[in-house]
Amino acid sequence: MKRNMKNILDKKFYVMLLGLLFFAPACTDLDEELFSDVTDENFFQSDDEFISALGGAYSSFYGIGNHSNLWSSNEIASDEMVIATKGGDWYDGGILLQLHQHNWTPDNGFFNNTWGFLYSGINTANRLIAQFENIESDNSTAYINELRAVRAIWYMWAMDAFGNVPLVTGFSDDVPKNDSDFQTGRTAVYTFVETELVAVIADLDASVGGNAYARVNQATAWAALAKLYINAEVYSGGATTEWAKAINAVDQVETFGYSLEGLYSSNFKQENSGSTENIFVVPYDKVFAQGI
Repeated sequence: MKRNMKNILDKKFYVMLLGLLFFAPACTDLDEELFSDVTDENFFQSDDEFISALGGAYSSFYGIGNHSNLWSSNEIASDEMVIATKGGDWYDGGILLQLHQHNWTPDNGFFNNTWGFLYSGINTANRLIAQFENIESDNSTAYINELRAVRAIWYMWAMDAFGNVPLVTGFSDDVPKNDSDFQTGRTAVYTFVETELVAVIADLDASVGGNAYARVNQATAWAALAKLYINAEVYSGGATTEWAKAINAVDQVETFGYSLEGLYSSNFKQENSGSTENIFVVPYDKVFAQGI
């Protein structure tokens, strides 16, 4: 009885094996239709989709107010803020005193953080510009120009903080080959920032608030130019002053309805989206954009 049962099991096994041999070829086509892939061809079809991609450029700004970064470097080094050592607190190896006394060393973490913050923003703008340039769409040009303005602001901050900086506008595997390729003279970067902002300003959104809130619009670009021109003598190595251009840029900002708030602290309220003084903002919130 046991032998007969074994024969029956052996026959079933061979039948199953033959079945697999006959049907296996039908299972070799493993291609599947995916609905979750996002490509240039199937995604960038509407303004909402372009704006969604733009989010990466603007989320880069979240670190603007972080301690040990660009803001702290500027505030402490300019005496706008003093972080006093209290006993053993806030000494932090002397890095804060270095900033306050203008006696910093190359390994000061504040400057490393600032550099990484600035070039992360520049790199993201370059990546999105390169991506949008490869899209055949009537919508892409406006968003490319917006990103060029965003990138110009990043470069203005980098040039202001470090002087000679790498001027990179592409997004590829190419890297500088010589030490000199890593630096572009401050005057050249100043010219680049001015040229970029002037070139795109007319194509930026002219509206204020609504969809333009917290995005680089024409008023933002004029404000950036005003800041650039005020410091033109320093940025150009003493070659020129641009007071008339600075005044014109400020006048242009005023045409969008901006004015000083009657109460200075109103600019810093939790609900300050209606400020008449805040031109370009980073919209922090406690869930999606926590900032510091």
